[in-house]
Parts: sequence; C-alpha cells; structure tokens
Amino acid sequence: MKFIIHSNKYYYPNAIESILIFENPAILNASWKVIGSWLESSAASQRHGLLTFVTKLSVTHYVSKSHLLEHQGGTDTFKFTMDELAKCLPPPPPPKPSPKLLQQQRNSIDDTVNNNVSEFDFSSFHKRNVKFDEESSVKRAPSLLSRRSSRGPTNRKSHIPPSLRPLIETRVNAPNDDWSSNDFVSITPRDELRLEKLDGENDLLDVVLVKNQSSDTPIMFKFKTTSPEKFRVRPSSGIVQPGTTEIIKVYLQYEYRHSWSKEKFLLLTMESSSTDIDSFSDQFKTAVKKAEFKFKCRLSDSVKLDQPEERRSSFLLQQQQQQKVEQRGININMPIIILFLFLLLLFQFFYIIQVRSDNSILRETLITLSSQLKENSVEAVKNEL
Repeated sequence: MKFIIHSNKYYYPNAIESILIFENPAILNASWKVIGSWLESSAASQRHGLLTFVTKLSVTHYVSKSHLLEHQGGTDTFKFTMDELAKCLPPPPPPKPSPKLLQQQRNSIDDTVNNNVSEFDFSSFHKRNVKFDEESSVKRAPSLLSRRSSRGPTNRKSHIPPSLRPLIETRVNAPNDDWSSNDFVSITPRDELRLEKLDGENDLLDVVLVKNQSSDTPIMFKFKTTSPEKFRVRPSSGIVQPGTTEIIKVYLQYEYRHSWSKEKFLLLTMESSSTDIDSFSDQFKTAVKKAEFKFKCRLSDSVKLDQPEERRSSFLLQQQQQQKVEQRGININMPIIILFLFLLLLFQFFYIIQVRSDNSILRETLITLSSQLKENSVEAVKNEL
C-alpha cells in the first residue's frame, strides 16, 4: 500500500480520486489509520474522502455491476487462470553483454556527453569534469521500495536542474578544508550534510560530491543511511570513472522534517574495475584501496520550520474548532431535547393521576364489598336463630 501511495505521490500526483476498501474487517481499522497518516499533510482534510469503505451493497454507487466480479455483487464472470498470468509475464531479459562490450559502450557514451557539455554554458564545472545524473529531482521513488542500484555514469546527460545549480556550484567550488581526500578519492562535504530548502522542491536536500582522483582505475561507491524510510538517495550506489565526479543527492522527505537530528550516513568507496554493483559488499571486504566517510546532518540556517509550540497551537486550534462544531450541533438539537423531556414529564403526570384515580376506585369497591359481606353474614346468623 505504501508503494501505491508513494508512486502516485511522486509520479502521478493527480491520478487517484478515491481508494475503495471493499468489506474491510474490523481488525484492519487501525491499519487503515496508519495508511491514512502516510498521506501528505496538505491532503489531510481530504483524507476521509480519499479512503472510502464500501460493502457489497454500496460498492455499486462507485463501480458499475458490469465491472464487478460476481462475489462482489457484480455480473463479471471472469475467473483467474495461470494462462492469464502467462500473458502478463515479460519476455526473458537479453543475455548480459561482455565486460569488453560494456567498456566500448561506456567510452562511446562518454564521448557523446563530452561533445554536448558546451551547450549548457556551465563553465564552473569544467575544471572538475563533473557528470550529472539523468533523472530529474521531481521524479523520485519512495525510499522504502526495493530498487536496483544505480549503475554509475554510464548513461548520463550533462543536465542540472536550475534549482540545484547554486547548491552544486557551492560544493564544487568549496575550499580545500571542506574536502576529505586520500590517494584515490575526494569527498565534499567533509563530515556534515547541510539540508537546504530549494525552490520547486518539497523535500529538504543536500548533495555529496565524489571525485575519482585516479587516472586509470574506476571507483565504486555505496551510500547508506540509518533511516531509509526518511531519506532518499540518488544515486545510492554507482561507478565513478577516472578523473570524473559523481553528484549524490540526499533528500529528507517532508513528513519527517522534524526528526532528522540523530540521523547518520556512511559512504563506502573503493577502487575496482568491476561493473557488478550488486556484489559491492563482497568486493569491499577484499578491496585493497577502500575508504569510509561518515556524515551527520543539520538544517541550514535559512530553513525555517514550524516550531513545536506552533504545531501545538495549531492542534489546540483544531480541537477548539471541533468543540465549536460539536457545541453548535448541541445548540441545534437542544429545543428537540427540551420538547422531548417536557412530553415525558407530561406523560408521567397523567400516568400518576390515572394510577391515583384507579386506586381510589379500587378502595371504594373494596369498602362496598366489605359492607355487603358484613350484612350478608348478619342476615345468615339471624336466620339460623
């Protein structure tokens, strides 16, 4: 479910009008509350309209019977078979090319990229020969999804989103004190990420530059975080060719903007001629030249978040508004309640009068019967004498 929500949040933000939950068991009510909390704060007021619980009787208000299966109250007689599954399976992947062919393709792509760099008029990067990620910062997948690692700058375009250019320029032109270097790699920042709020970006972010100092050997890298559900890293792993620089973008998701202070990061780098990113852990154990870089994070001085007092005030304001709505409802229903109580008291009054009247009649009847019995008994005694 989190995959569906995050995919539509970042790739198709206006695609879902409502989510129908069919015959939800009571045991899953708490789970749906958690799912509702994953929605963006901006959609909180629409959350109840987005998540709609339906039954076999009410689902037809949203979906026609012709598109519902028979067990859902519809008329569709479709039944799943393995033949239907076989139609959905993708064709087998092509055979993996040889390392020699990969190297030839990489050289060809690098030549094409280098020929097109001058079109972007971004001269501040020429001295460091930076290659940039192809994907836009707008197209990002959620951090908890299982995904294949980036394969490094084998197919990159020299394009930088305008909102990221000032931040990347600052990193590229950083003084030597902000770089951490050894004999094969240089990293900036040295030990601390400074999360910024950029125009056009919903999430806070910073960039890490990984520069290959070697002239003949590629390096592999892998970026790790203590909380993958909070941070998204693009790319999280890859290969940096000799003399080039890789830019790693680190995003803090908006809903976790108040829980970043204890987070830490680890960047692993090593010299390697292999192109198999999936076996990074095994290669790192046996690598001769390798290095680890640890980072902590903080917010930039220019970032202003709502303080706990403000959030508490907002929560209290919501409670007050809710109480006002409830009070308004009580005020509307008060005349009806008073009328009902008046009728109830009136009914009790007449009931008591009726009971007292019945008791009086019963008492008179008993007295009459008692006197008749006495007279009859006296006459009987006289007759016997």
